[in-house]
Amino acid sequence: MKEKCIFVIGPESSGSTFIAKVISTALNGDTGWNGRGFNCCNKWDCDRENGFTKPCSEVKHLVCHRSLPFGEISQWPPISEWEDFYDANFILCTRDASISSNSVLDRMKRSQKSRKLNQLKSTEIIKDIMGSESKSMIWSYETFVLLQEAYLKQLYDFLKIKSDYLPDSIIDANSKYIK
Repeated sequence: MKEKCIFVIGPESSGSTFIAKVISTALNGDTGWNGRGFNCCNKWDCDRENGFTKPCSEVKHLVCHRSLPFGEISQWPPISEWEDFYDANFILCTRDASISSNSVLDRMKRSQKSRKLNQLKSTEIIKDIMGSESKSMIWSYETFVLLQEAYLKQLYDFLKIKSDYLPDSIIDANSKYIK
């Protein structure tokens, strides 16, 4: 029987780090995890030596977050290996593409061409997962900001998480990118 793992992926600046931390907290309590890589530690690349497929230590409820792409030098997660190794649930994060792109420009200084190519590849990866046999749910940043607790409950139901954890603050971080 395969170990269960929740994989949270989405284009850079789609809110995926935030929701990965929420999921891990709902499952494991507040461990102080930074939301990057596996929730076994706060080193985003502790799993580098095994091809980004396994955590460096045991965790009761395993969660893994990877942006599409991740790292300063763009790397792409090993989706097919994850599907082979784990009983995987995928949370596919989305956010308004222009806002996400502007945030990536601000935070990571990626070129326009790079951002466009990354967005296209991210879209293909998400579509592939949606068409696979893996269990997946689309997680929309904008819908979360609008519906908050009701939308989070839907996520918990999909993942079969018994928790009433709600982050202290859910703010609309899109407003600074809208002119």
